[in-house]
Amino acid sequence: KNLGFNDFTIRVNNRKILNGLFESLGQKEKSVDVLRIIDKIDKIGKEAVIEELSKLGVSEIAINKIIDFIEIDGTSNEKIQKLVLGAILTALVIVLQLLGQFIRFGIFSVSLVLVPIVLGAALLGPFAATWLGTVFAAVVLMQPDTQAFLSISVIGTVITVLLKGALCGLVTGLVYRLFEKKNRYLACAVAAVVCPLVNTGIFLLGCLAFF
Repeated sequence: KNLGFNDFTIRVNNRKILNGLFESLGQKEKSVDVLRIIDKIDKIGKEAVIEELSKLGVSEIAINKIIDFIEIDGTSNEKIQKLVLGAILTALVIVLQLLGQFIRFGIFSVSLVLVPIVLGAALLGPFAATWLGTVFAAVVLMQPDTQAFLSISVIGTVITVLLKGALCGLVTGLVYRLFEKKNRYLACAVAAVVCPLVNTGIFLLGCLAFF
C-alpha cells in the first residue's frame, strides 16, 4: 500500500503437496526437473509438457496422474478440499470393504463399497474414481475370501480383481461425465447402475478366462 497499490493479491506457493505426489509416483529424484517442466504448461501447452516429461524418463502412468492433478479446477482451497474429499472416500472404500461381510440383509451380505466409488466419479471425476476402484481391488486381494481364487491362479486372480476395480471406477467416471451434460440426476442414476455392472461383468469374464 505504501507503493500505491490498493488492489492486489499475495500468492504463496507451497510445493509440499506436489513433492508428495512425485514421491508417491517414484519420481522424487526428478522432482525439480518435473516441476520445471510443468511450470511451463501455460506457455507451451499440455502436449509439449507430456512430451518433455516422457523424454525425462517419467512413465506414462505417472505422467497421466501428474497431468490430472495439475488440471484440477478451482482455487488452492478448492483443490485442497478435493484432495481431502478423495482421502475421505478412499478411507470409506477400505472400511466398507473390510466391514462388508458383517453387513447382512437376511441371509445375504450387503456390499456398499461401490457407493463411494460412484460418489468419487460424480464429485471428483474419472481419475479419482479409478483410484478408488483400485483401492477397492487392493483390499479385496488381501481378504480371506480371495484365497480360494489365489490357490487356483495367482496371476489370474490379481489381473481380474485389479481390472474389475479400476475399470468399474474409470467407466463410471466417464459415463457420469457423458450424461452430466444432459442432467446430473440422470448421470448419477446411470453411473450407479454402470458401476456394479462393470465390476460384476469383468469378474465373470475373468472367471471364464482364468478359472
